[in-house]
Amino acid sequence: MTSLNPSQNKLQTENQTIPSDLISSSPLTNTSNSNSSYPNYLQSQSSSTLSQSTPELYAHDPWSSPTHLTKTFSSSSINEPFTLPNKIEGHISEAALPNVYHQAFNAADPSAGTISLANAHRVLASSGVGASTIERILSVTSDHRSSRLTKSDFSIALAAVAFSQQGKPPRAVQQLISRNAPFPIPTLDFGPLVLTSPARSSYNRRSASPEDPWSSSTIKSRTNVSSTITNGLPFVVEEQEPLLGFGLETSLLPEGTTNLSSQFLPPFDRLQQDLVTVRLSAPEGWILKYNVYSVDHEKKGTSVPRRYSDFVWLHECLLKRYPFRLVPGLPPKRIAISGHHLATGDETAFIERRRRGLQRFLTYLVNHPVLSADNILSTFLCEPSDLATWRSHSTVHLIEESAVIRLTPAEEMSIPEDLDSRLSGFRSRLPLIVEHWSRICAGLERVTRRYEAQAADFTRIQLALGSAVESERTGSGTVGHACWRPAEARRAEDEIEVVAHHVGKHSDLLDRRTRRLALSTNEEVRAHRELYTDFGGLFNRLDKLSIDDVDKRLKPRAEMNSKKLEEVRNLRKSGWEEESDKLRNLIEIDRAGIESKLRRRVFIRWCLWQEWIHLMRMGSLIGKGLREFVDDERRFGERALSNWGEVSDAIEGLVR
Repeated sequence: MTSLNPSQNKLQTENQTIPSDLISSSPLTNTSNSNSSYPNYLQSQSSSTLSQSTPELYAHDPWSSPTHLTKTFSSSSINEPFTLPNKIEGHISEAALPNVYHQAFNAADPSAGTISLANAHRVLASSGVGASTIERILSVTSDHRSSRLTKSDFSIALAAVAFSQQGKPPRAVQQLISRNAPFPIPTLDFGPLVLTSPARSSYNRRSASPEDPWSSSTIKSRTNVSSTITNGLPFVVEEQEPLLGFGLETSLLPEGTTNLSSQFLPPFDRLQQDLVTVRLSAPEGWILKYNVYSVDHEKKGTSVPRRYSDFVWLHECLLKRYPFRLVPGLPPKRIAISGHHLATGDETAFIERRRRGLQRFLTYLVNHPVLSADNILSTFLCEPSDLATWRSHSTVHLIEESAVIRLTPAEEMSIPEDLDSRLSGFRSRLPLIVEHWSRICAGLERVTRRYEAQAADFTRIQLALGSAVESERTGSGTVGHACWRPAEARRAEDEIEVVAHHVGKHSDLLDRRTRRLALSTNEEVRAHRELYTDFGGLFNRLDKLSIDDVDKRLKPRAEMNSKKLEEVRNLRKSGWEEESDKLRNLIEIDRAGIESKLRRRVFIRWCLWQEWIHLMRMGSLIGKGLREFVDDERRFGERALSNWGEVSDAIEGLVR
């Protein structure tokens, strides 16, 4: 039994180390992958599209940077591994291209000899090749400084897709170009494919007006293109498998399982998630100031003050009690390299990021089926006094969960026999999943920053327009009196005032959109990414804490004592009865230890199975978050369009 007495309650509150390795070859054994590394292609290209525009602000962001996850990743862990050159280039004769290449390019809605990256992705995706493979093909066939593809680049990408379908490495495209060999014919499915530009797609949602000549002709032209493409080509129409949320492949699901429920877990409701709010209170302390957080639990209706060290204490206690549960990590208190603290720049921004990380930490805990019922967490959320005071006169017992819980036969039988292989496959894919969601987090962060910068710029424009009109009206006249101007100039000033007013309204829209994006979508995506990073931490704890001495010490010693006992009974020397009783007691102790540790092994496997199911349950929440993101963007676009429409109407009224 391990306990925390008052003298042992002081826990380390210094830097939280970001885990540097999430991978091992087996989820139940500790093996070293120190010699493996990311393929050169992934190091240089997997995030190149986003990194081209990444400001230095995010270079040392511990929340967004995925670099610490790429140290021990091997190419064998990629579902469809291949290595491509940095940029595939070469002269291609359009006359030598098969007919399907021309028709596929025309289906991608070309404009000025190029197609958008989005339309190119849709055409390539109809081949059935994996999304990550298509992403990597596009990253080495397109110019990262442009969002459009030429016909030559698109043809190279289509040839790489064809080679992937044939089971050949797509890098063979470079050899094909250098030898002027015939291009392979890909198998595509244009049946469900509808390629429209963003402008058309937004208007096609509305019902077409009989008097609108554009809607009918546009729909007709799209239909004709589709019918022309699908005529006489080797297209294969296959039903696409639905995705389980985002980042969860169908291969991750248990076989024969159509939903993410378990009879040993409580019912899961995506719409009724418990919420915890963490607010930053005023700093306290006489000389050394420290931050205090107000923790509000909506379900229990409590509000308690907590310091960062209290969060660290809670995290350490949960790790000792539940080492094989998905315990989330804490955001760092400070950022340090080799023991030297880094300058965090804007201290307010760093503290705000830490506050959001603490809120995600508690929100996950209160929605966990096991951790939410822990009495330590309940004390943390409900104890009104200072937690350090409570800890000084309380003793907390930290017994490992496996020592106090005995599984029922039904629970033991629920563990899949191939759990090890399933977790090994998931563990090999984990770094790539984390990398993708890290890039999504970084991209959304940049979108938020751009919205914020636009809102500030529009505000400056509004102020400058007002100042310009004021300066023009006073001119060289007497202060407080307007100088003479012709009617045309006065009308222009009125128009400028109208534009300035609506520019300010648009700035307000951008500001509200920025706050909504930062506090909802960004946080949900970060929480989704942390599910996978935390599961990587669970794998690391598994490697260190699941090791026992059953096979190396207890079983051999029990067998040796059994042989000694048999010899003593056969020889029956003087005092053999006492020696026999002593050996019998030792054997019983060893057998009890063996039985206990074998039960612990089974309990660890059961925990991993339950936590894996819970991971997929929580991962499904990202679908709801992204739907809200789409709705927010749609409403923002509609309000912005309405605002600029009001500007146009107001200016027309002034002209009349």
